[in-house]
Amino acid sequence: MYPKSPEIGRRAFLAGLAGFAGCSGRSSQSPTPPPTADGRPEGVYVPTHAAALRVVEIAESGRLRCALRLTHPLRFWAVTGERTSPVEADGDVHLLAVVWDDETGRVLCGAEPRLTVSRGDEQFYDAAGWPMLSQRLGFHYGDNVELGGPGTYDVRVQTAPSDTQYTRELEGLDPVAAFQFSMTLANDTPDVAFDTPERASRKGSLEPRPLDGVPVASTPTVDALPGDSVGVQAVGDTTFAVTVVSDAFDGGDAYLAVSPHTPSSTPLPFMTLFATLRRGEDVLFDATLAPSLDPALGYHYAARAPSVETGDELVLGVGAPPQVARHEGYETAFMGTRPVEFTA
Repeated sequence: MYPKSPEIGRRAFLAGLAGFAGCSGRSSQSPTPPPTADGRPEGVYVPTHAAALRVVEIAESGRLRCALRLTHPLRFWAVTGERTSPVEADGDVHLLAVVWDDETGRVLCGAEPRLTVSRGDEQFYDAAGWPMLSQRLGFHYGDNVELGGPGTYDVRVQTAPSDTQYTRELEGLDPVAAFQFSMTLANDTPDVAFDTPERASRKGSLEPRPLDGVPVASTPTVDALPGDSVGVQAVGDTTFAVTVVSDAFDGGDAYLAVSPHTPSSTPLPFMTLFATLRRGEDVLFDATLAPSLDPALGYHYAARAPSVETGDELVLGVGAPPQVARHEGYETAFMGTRPVEFTA
């Protein structure tokens, strides 16, 4: 289920937005993102701004790691079905959480962490973060959060079970964990500014930027995908790469894997995908693909299937586009639901 954001307070930004204690900063009004540009293209385009990040802390729980990061409030667009709804850059900070497996470095896109922010007996936020796509920040969970001024806040991140299946070295991974952070904010505004990228508001995209050892959710390049390639199709700004792995999994059947991703190889979680495999007039396979995470395949959608032979036809049905919120530059992209056809 797509997590929902709580109602965000509408009061003005703090004049001295809390900065990190010990970080150099200057006392000033919190910057706000520039307005969206008129005439911006449909699909993926270079956003008008790119926000820098601060890492609050990295916490551990078994083999899992969680990074808590923040920047200034950012606007984004929530997605329900094929409809988008804008969410303004309200609040005091944009709080982000990324959870990954330390042994493989793979980000758990289906972790669905719940964030609780409190100070003493006062609670400021308690909700599952939005799953989000950002060109610069990559895939993450986050929201704009209104705080209570300078001070030290306790932040708890609790991951939940999901329908993601884990394979090979990730098989048996328990994705449920709790992480505790202490977030100290001072009077000064952190030295976090909005950059204006070249070619802003024109077709193109920015590359995700890794930060302080925090991995970025990514899919392998098409050439690096294991198995036998069935084909690659671009539908709008979504690239679908399909491969069949026959020698890496037990069970006899082949493993049909579909890797949808952005132009910068960011995975597209929370899609609904169906696959139908035909050989002549015969339907050999017709099933829903399961969201999956594999060390070599990354985040993908998969099912056990018969081996694919030359001349077989594979049709992917897109029941729903990625049900993830989008930051600027992605708000109208990855929304198509037409079938995608391959011939092996």
